[in-house]
Amino acid sequence: MLKTSLIPFVLIILAYTSCDFTTNSKSQLDGLWIKSYAQFSQNGSFINSRIDNYKFFLKFNGNEVRIVKFDGKETGEPIDTIINFKQKDNKIILENDLGSLVEIEIAKDSLIMTSYYNQIHRSILKKLPENSKRVHWNPSKKQYKVFYDEGKEYFDFRNDSILHSFSDGIGRLIKNHWKIEHIDNHTILVFGYDFELYDNGTLLIDSLVGNKVYATDYTYRKRQFVLEEQKIVHKKPTTLLGTWKLIAKENSEADTLRLPYPISLNYLEKINFYKDSLLVFQPPFRHVDEWKYYENNKTIVLNKRGNVIKVVKLTKDSLVLNMDLTEHYLMNKKFTFIRE
Repeated sequence: MLKTSLIPFVLIILAYTSCDFTTNSKSQLDGLWIKSYAQFSQNGSFINSRIDNYKFFLKFNGNEVRIVKFDGKETGEPIDTIINFKQKDNKIILENDLGSLVEIEIAKDSLIMTSYYNQIHRSILKKLPENSKRVHWNPSKKQYKVFYDEGKEYFDFRNDSILHSFSDGIGRLIKNHWKIEHIDNHTILVFGYDFELYDNGTLLIDSLVGNKVYATDYTYRKRQFVLEEQKIVHKKPTTLLGTWKLIAKENSEADTLRLPYPISLNYLEKINFYKDSLLVFQPPFRHVDEWKYYENNKTIVLNKRGNVIKVVKLTKDSLVLNMDLTEHYLMNKKFTFIRE
């Protein structure tokens, strides 16, 4: 088990508000539950938290509840502790020394935990499949295209702890930590809790079939993910090398809402690709960066700035890039160049 500790949200009293504590409700409770999302009270209503990286698991078994939280940048030390509970007057009383009151309601497919610690706060938990089997998977030094219902992303597991990821629509490289954890027969891909553009910190690994990994995300709602392993190819196209002059730039509605940034690289005039470096001309400034090319995704990553550039079209004399070189606005748009 991970390091044992006490946590402020640990339940002292779980009051079943929707039904009596019976053998049937107890069997509903048994199993492993993951925190899906959080809600906070505002003007008498509960509002979903936009980003909530405080993931934890509850494992009910008989008269015991196991509480598991993995370590993270924001959430501190890991927790893995078991607390006994007993029934008293339609309530579950946990046998520890904390004084935080939490009410729990069994919904159709959820546990709704309402905490009155400092302020009214709710955690919605989803039950994980009881028939899960442990998956032996190590993605270290591998790359995957990730498909889900909202789109696709690219995962580059650089080593046994660092993950680089990006998508075509957002022009920024996300650098993060990752690890594989197991709770009983469940295999869980855990992302570091310092994700800047993600609101989920875990994926349940369902199965590994050939070069595809099937996973489920339980954040807000149940979503299926497919991670398809890619051949690692970083060969840079020789056609891309040379100097390219900007002739057209796509505008978006968001541009009308932005303040102009005179030093923004989006006001570039030329871009020059060398074998190991890239030079952006935005008079009177020049910016030099190292670049990496993901051949199987036709994507350029700038090492220093972390910008992600999609190569939409490349011929001998023309180049179309989907990118955003600002540091504040990360929605990509098309830049069209001709060879100089």
